[in-house]
Amino acid sequence: MYLNHSHVSHLSSNRCVLPPNSIRRGVPQPEMRLGQILIRKGLIDAERLETVLELQRHYCLSQLLGELLLEQHLISKTDLDTALREQYWRHSGFWVID
Repeated sequence: MYLNHSHVSHLSSNRCVLPPNSIRRGVPQPEMRLGQILIRKGLIDAERLETVLELQRHYCLSQLLGELLLEQHLISKTDLDTALREQYWRHSGFWVID
């Protein structure tokens, strides 16, 4: 569905995405990394995230963060999909409102 200034598309019952210029008037939204989104949603705590990031850095793993979190059973596939969807919308210039 194409969104224009008069539309709001609901991703779930408690979240919506607003078109890029509907309220922010061209002010860029800061890039939000996957780990930040997961913490903000309460799906993982900062300590566990840092442990996985350290594992990734220390062993020079080529696996993506989401793959490592799934492998370690720290988040579910649904949690990852939800966070990646939000990251995509944010990267595309849409505001995500919880």
